[in-house]
Amino acid sequence: AIAWTFTRKTCYRKRALSLLCTIARLYPRWPTRPGIGRLGIEDSQEAHFIVRLAQTYDLLAASPLSPQDDRLFRALLQSTKEASESGAHRDCGNHNTAVLRGRLAAGVALHDRQGIHDVLYGWGDSLSNWRYGLIHQLRHDILDDGLHWERAPGYHAYVLFLLAEMADMLLPLGVNLWHKALPPL
Repeated sequence: AIAWTFTRKTCYRKRALSLLCTIARLYPRWPTRPGIGRLGIEDSQEAHFIVRLAQTYDLLAASPLSPQDDRLFRALLQSTKEASESGAHRDCGNHNTAVLRGRLAAGVALHDRQGIHDVLYGWGDSLSNWRYGLIHQLRHDILDDGLHWERAPGYHAYVLFLLAEMADMLLPLGVNLWHKALPPL
C-alpha cells in the first residue's frame, strides 16, 4: 500500500488489495482467547498488527475501493475490537497503552466516534472489567525515571512513542492533546 501511494503503480495496489483481502477473510474467523487475542501473541504485538491494518486500509481507501472490498476491510477493522477487549493488561502500563493505540487506529480509520471516545475515556461492562483510557494514563505523572512505574528507559521511550502517536492520530480530528492541560492524578 505504501509502494502504491508513492509510485501509483497498479501492481502494488493489486498486491496490497489481495493481501488485505486474504487477511480480512481469515483474521475474523480465528478465535479470540482471553489475554492472548487472535494471533496468540502478547496484546501489545497484536495491537501493533491492528495499527498496520488500519494504516493499510487508510492508504488503500485514499483511492476508491469497490463497495465489496470496503465492506470487507471495514468488517476486518471492526473485528479487531474483540482482540482489543481480550488484552490482559487493563490498567496503566505499556501493554494497555499499546492496546489503546491499536483501538484508536481502527476507530479513526472507521470514523467510529464511540470507539475513539472509548480510547480516550476507557471502556468496560463493569468496574472489574474496566480498561483505563488514554486520558487517565496522561494524567499520571510522566517522570524522568520512567513512566507507569516501569523504571526502565526502554519502556519509558516505548510508552512515550505510543502516547505521541496517539496524540498525532487525534490532532486531525480536532483533539489537541499536545496543548491540553490535564490535572495529574
